[in-house]
Amino acid sequence: FSGLFLNLKNYKYINQSKSPAIGDKGIALFTHTVMAMCHDDEMIARLGGDNFFVLVKKENRDMFVKNLSTVKVNVPTPQGQLISLTIQSRIGVYDIQPKDTMNEIMHCSSVALNESRVHPGNDIVYFTKKMLEDAYHEKEISSLFHEALRRKEFIVYYQPKVSVKEQKLCGCEALVRWFRNGQVVPPSEFLPILEKEASICLLDFYVFRKVCEDIRNWLDAGIEPVRVSSNFSRHHLSNPHLTEDILAI
Repeated sequence: FSGLFLNLKNYKYINQSKSPAIGDKGIALFTHTVMAMCHDDEMIARLGGDNFFVLVKKENRDMFVKNLSTVKVNVPTPQGQLISLTIQSRIGVYDIQPKDTMNEIMHCSSVALNESRVHPGNDIVYFTKKMLEDAYHEKEISSLFHEALRRKEFIVYYQPKVSVKEQKLCGCEALVRWFRNGQVVPPSEFLPILEKEASICLLDFYVFRKVCEDIRNWLDAGIEPVRVSSNFSRHHLSNPHLTEDILAI
C-alpha cells in the first residue's frame, strides 16, 4: 500500500467566498468522489478541517494522485442551483514498508506533504529518507536554540566593507556564528530553520545588542567606529513596537 496525505488548497477561500454551508457540502462531495475511486481494501479518512488520508494499493497510487490533484464537484443549493467547485490538493506520498506502524506511515506522508508547503508550485511530493532526516534536524535545532541563546553560544563577527578608492575601512556587517561543543554550526544549517519559525527575531536582537555593546566599547577605548549593518528578518515587520524595541537597546 501507499499512504497519501492530502491538504485541500485554499479551501478557506471557498468557505469565505461561497459560504461555510457550501464549503461543507463541497467537502462531503469530494469525499464521496474519492470513495467511489477506492477498491474494497482502500479507504479515505478525514483527519479534520481540510486534511485527509488515503490508503491505496501501490499499483493504483499514480492514478489516485493524478485524479486527486484536481477534483470538480457540483454543490446543489436550496434554490435548486448548482455551484461548481474546483478542489485542488497538495499531496504527500509515502510507499508503506512491511514493518511500518500507523504512526510512522502518517508521519512520513505528512513530512512529504510539508515539503509541498515549503516549495510552492510542487503540489505532489514523494517521501524520501532525507526529508525525515531534515525534519529531525529541524526539531533538534529548534529545541537547542533557546538554551544556546541563554548560554551565549552565538558569536558576532564583523565582515569588513573597504573603500577601494580610499583604501580604508568604511563599514562592516555583523554576522553570527554558532559555536556548539567546540564546533561551528554553519549558518545554512540553523538560520533558515529559525527564519521559518520566526525565532530568528530573538537572534536578530541578540546580535543587535552585541553590536551596540561593541560600538560602546570602541568609543570608550577611543576608537572611532565605522557604520555597522545588522540584519533584521522580515518577521519583525509584524511587531508594532519594533522602533521602540530598537531604540531601547
